[in-house]
Amino acid sequence: MFLHALRVNIDANSYSNELDIFKYFPDDTFSFIDKLKNNKNIDGLIFVGQAHLINENGDVDLNNVIMSYFTAPTISNLGKAFYPMILSNPQTYYNKADGYQIHPSIYSKLDSDERGTLPFIKLLDNKIFDDLSWKIK
Repeated sequence: MFLHALRVNIDANSYSNELDIFKYFPDDTFSFIDKLKNNKNIDGLIFVGQAHLINENGDVDLNNVIMSYFTAPTISNLGKAFYPMILSNPQTYYNKADGYQIHPSIYSKLDSDERGTLPFIKLLDNKIFDDLSWKIK
């Protein structure tokens, strides 16, 4: 895990559906990446998109629904064309990230064109998010 990572929570409730969360989360996080790319006091950025989901009992709970992280070396290697690339193809963002998590309810609604070659990664298999779960306690 990072020693000096900055975690940024993003309100994903403003998106109208699961596809919008997948598509616009990169855009919302990029402004932080761009502003903090030269900050030598952090060695990574963790982004956590949070939204209300209906659970199996019909209750509405706040959940972590999408997450990504970028190490300082990855951030420093992003060129000026990266932002237009993620606007036209969000897969580019997730492929470039040092790690990502997409909630199963979002991932399952993406068709093959939207997710491209992005594999589904089980939360338990991703060690960077050890201290996070889907459900917020």
